Amino acid sequence: MVITLLFLTWLFAPLPKAALAGVIIVVAAGLLDPAEFRRLAAVARSEAALAVLATVIVVAVGMLAGVLVIALLSLLLVAQRAARPRRAFLVRVPGTDSYRAADSAPEGRSGARHRPCTASMLPSSSPTRRCSATT
Repeated sequence: MVITLLFLTWLFAPLPKAALAGVIIVVAAGLLDPAEFRRLAAVARSEAALAVLATVIVVAVGMLAGVLVIALLSLLLVAQRAARPRRAFLVRVPGTDSYRAADSAPEGRSGARHRPCTASMLPSSSPTRRCSATT
């Protein structure tokens, strides 16, 4: 045994790195769950594209480069979404003081009995002042 440690250590030197690489490969393969990518694609395609891109960059280039690129792309995506917020046309729910999106109102957008108004038209003090019925 002492002779092996003295003269054949060069044979055992790569063994720990190979064992570590095997453990990392098994763990990384467990993290790549195709079902999760499909679920993410069903929720938000842009987020799924970022996840796939992150995986490819991390595998091809490295961890630091992948994290930096995806962090910058995520910030750009957030800025794009903030620049174009979603707007809903609101209609007053008959008999109440509440409002609902015209698309989800029972009458729908085309058959709404009230004048649609955007959320920016609603003053905080009196929500009924500018959005009155126009039957």
